[in-house]
Amino acid sequence: MIKRIHTFGSSFTEGGGFEYWKYEEVKYIYHPYVDNFTTENTSFPFSWPGQLKKLIDAQSRVPTKANYIKNYGRCGWGNERTYRKIFEIANKDSFKKEEHLFLIEFSDECRAEFWSVEKQKHFLVNYDYGEPDREGLLYKQNVEPVFDYHRNADDGTEGQGHLQDEYLQSIAPMMTEYIRTTFDRGDVIRRVVQNQVTFIGWMELMGLNWLCPLPNAVTKHPSHYELFKGKCVNDKYESGYQYSIQENGYGFKKETGGVWTDWHGGLAWSKMVARHIFNLMIEKEYLPKHTKLDNSENELIKEKLKIRNEIAARLPEIRKLYDELEGQRKRGGLSKEDYHKRMI
Repeated sequence: MIKRIHTFGSSFTEGGGFEYWKYEEVKYIYHPYVDNFTTENTSFPFSWPGQLKKLIDAQSRVPTKANYIKNYGRCGWGNERTYRKIFEIANKDSFKKEEHLFLIEFSDECRAEFWSVEKQKHFLVNYDYGEPDREGLLYKQNVEPVFDYHRNADDGTEGQGHLQDEYLQSIAPMMTEYIRTTFDRGDVIRRVVQNQVTFIGWMELMGLNWLCPLPNAVTKHPSHYELFKGKCVNDKYESGYQYSIQENGYGFKKETGGVWTDWHGGLAWSKMVARHIFNLMIEKEYLPKHTKLDNSENELIKEKLKIRNEIAARLPEIRKLYDELEGQRKRGGLSKEDYHKRMI
C-alpha cells in the first residue's frame, strides 16, 4: 500500500511562476484558489503535486497524513538531482518499496549539476549552447552558477548572500571554459538518454513504484519504449505537457489576461497535469479505492476557461495593483515593509 508519494523535476514540478512571496501580484491574482498561504516560501499549493494532493484528499475515505506528498521539484535543476534524491531515499534502512511511489518529470539537456568542495554542497549551471542557426549565450558570456533559485542558502548561511555571490562569480569563468570545452550537443543528448535509461532500468530492477507525469523527448525513443510503456502521461503531440503549454493555451499570459507573463503553466495547467496523473495512478492500482475523473478535452477546456473567466472578472483591480507595483519597482524598488503592505 502506498503511504508516501515523492515528486521530482524542475520548475514545472516545483510550481515555477507562482513565487508569490516575491511577487505580490501573483498572490493577489491567485488567492481565491488557495485556502491558506503557508509561512514557508513554497509554490506547492499551486503546483501539480499540490493539486494532486487535493484530488486524493477529496476522495479519501480515511484521513491522510498532511505530508504524504513531498515535492522535491526545484527550479532549474535536472535529472542528476532526481537520480541522486531517489537513490538516497531508496537506500535508507527504513525504506519499504511497497509504501513509496516516485512521480518523475524528466528534463532535457542544458542543465548540469556539480559539487563544490569549498562549500560542500551541490550547485547547478544552466547553459545555452544555441541551435544550428543561432549562437548560444554560452559563447557570448559566462555561465551563472547558482546553489538554488528563489531561495536563501539552505546551509546556515542566511544573511551571507553576498559571500555566496562572490564565490559563484569567482568560479563562473572556470565553469564556462569547462562546459565550452567538454559539452557538445550530440554527446550531451547521448548522456541524457543513457543515464535516464540506466536509471529507469535500476528502478525496475529494484522493483520501485514509479510513473512519469512529464516525460521528455528521449522517453519516446523506440529502442527504450518498453521501459516507459504505460508509465507516462503524454499530450496530443506525444510529448510531455510541459512542451505544449503555450500551444494549448495554458500559459500564465493567457490565464491572467496578459498581466503575469511568466512562461510556465498557470493554475489550469497544474490542475490538468494532476488530473492525468491521478487517473494513471488509479489505472496502476496505486489508488485502488478512488474513482477516475472525467479527463475529456471538453472537461479540461471547461476548467481552463472557468479560471480564466474568474480572473478576467477581477482584471481592472489586478491591473491597477500590477501597474502600481511596476511603477514603484522602476523608481528604485520597494522596501520589504512596503512590498508586503497589501499582502492578502
